[in-house]
Amino acid sequence: MGKHGCDEQLSIYDLSEDAMNMERDVFVLVDNSIYEFPVCVCDSVEELSDITGDSVGYINDMLAKAQKRKGSCKYLRVTINEDD
Repeated sequence: MGKHGCDEQLSIYDLSEDAMNMERDVFVLVDNSIYEFPVCVCDSVEELSDITGDSVGYINDMLAKAQKRKGSCKYLRVTINEDD
């Protein structure tokens, strides 16, 4: 079993209709360009912390400060499957 409990990829075809319509957050590490290309996408801050080596507290602080001042940050919280 992998570090985060995954042996194989989960396909969207394996999810139920209810699971497909659920709203959830993913956490993204972006590069340092004006385009902010995603480097890493994770399901949790803890997983992102394991991959980047930054602490969970540091990542949460960076996310909060960027949201408060409407600035950019190398970490993003992205909500997916949000109803319009």
